Amino acid sequence: MAGQTTGNAAAEPVLRLGQIGTRLGFSITAAFLTTLGFTAAGRERAAVLYHEADFPAICAALIDHIDAVRNQQYAAA
Repeated sequence: MAGQTTGNAAAEPVLRLGQIGTRLGFSITAAFLTTLGFTAAGRERAAVLYHEADFPAICAALIDHIDAVRNQQYAAA
């Protein structure tokens, strides 16, 4: 599943990239989220912002990505 921004464009982006990493328990980059189909919804100084409503879709896209990598590794073995 490719990621897609689902947040309301009128809603203020408040979810910081660092908060996403804290929730997940590992660091993630804006560049990587872009490869999953999620572009930043804004910036606040150095912070990259996303819509809170996109968090479930970001998680689903990460799960799909990890699944694909795992399957690719086992298929190559």
